[in-house]
Amino acid sequence: MDGEHGFPWVFRYIEEPRHPGSLFRERPLLRPAVPVTFMGPDGPQQVFALVDSGADHILAAPWIAQAVGIDLHQAPEEPLKVAGGSHQVKFVTGRLELSPPTGTVGVPVQWEAQIGFFDTWPSPSWGAVLGQFGFFDRFTVTMSRQATMLAVQDWDEFDERFGIPGVPPA
Repeated sequence: MDGEHGFPWVFRYIEEPRHPGSLFRERPLLRPAVPVTFMGPDGPQQVFALVDSGADHILAAPWIAQAVGIDLHQAPEEPLKVAGGSHQVKFVTGRLELSPPTGTVGVPVQWEAQIGFFDTWPSPSWGAVLGQFGFFDRFTVTMSRQATMLAVQDWDEFDERFGIPGVPPA
């Protein structure tokens, strides 16, 4: 087990509802997702976040910023193409927390990261997406479709496992 946090933390994939007209509606749609807590001056807000190795950033629904008291009025805005559409995203430095899965002993991890809050949220199934910058550069993530689970470990686990010298996250 890794240090004080009790890694590895193993999370089961979560079922995402399929569109009623889907050709594959008889087969469950399972996604790698974890409960993550956004911290702000008005308190915490926990949501399920899709773990997406293809996403560059941590991205979140605008209602999360409002719920935790993050002011987006002065935040720099960046156009991003996501899911075939263009969206305006306001980036702020925010605080997040990942807790061990239910029934697992361990200490939650808090960290700061750049979070992009959308003007309109394109993903009704998830409150947020955890991407390369801010999540994959903070943790080692192992996903298994076969096991329908994902494991989260400290950032240097990959380096130790494969004997590669690591660079600490920025």
